[in-house]
Amino acid sequence: MAAGQDPESLFLFRFRLFPAYFCRNLYFWGVGPAWADFTCSRDLLAVRIEESPGDVRPLLIRAKTLASALLDFHAYLGFGTAPALDVLSEGWIEIAGGAGLAMTVGYSEPSLEAEPLDRNHQDNRPFLETSPLFVQARATPGLGAVLHDFRVARRATAAYSAIFAYRALRELRRAFPVLLTRAGEETPGSR
Repeated sequence: MAAGQDPESLFLFRFRLFPAYFCRNLYFWGVGPAWADFTCSRDLLAVRIEESPGDVRPLLIRAKTLASALLDFHAYLGFGTAPALDVLSEGWIEIAGGAGLAMTVGYSEPSLEAEPLDRNHQDNRPFLETSPLFVQARATPGLGAVLHDFRVARRATAAYSAIFAYRALRELRRAFPVLLTRAGEETPGSR
């Protein structure tokens, strides 16, 4: 988008989180930085971006990058309590002239009748605490890459993968001694 130009369209990018069996309790909205918004119902993740119409490919790459960063931050903030997740792009829609409009995203599935969604479930905590990390990663060169390495190490299934995850965590804390966590607090013992 050109400088000073107001966005005209609302773009909504849909992703699937996996492994899906770790997503049964996920339900959040209004998560993310000022320049994007995340909504999640179980394993369905939506990224909302307001932008001027044009080639959607750069926006898709930006949305996938943002979704991946969200999962990188989740892997860090949920370390020890939540599994590392991955993301797969499913599709997108554009609402021309829809910038600034409120939008609700959800899906229906038979399991929702038996197990209602709860935003206050403990599985949502790492996601609800990611907004400060988006701001910090944007302002700190290299932080996003190290957080991504940590998530990849956590997702590894090879022998010694736990050792690689702990090494990535050690490198993360060594390279970035002050990392924001819960509501802008410093990581305990990170100095």
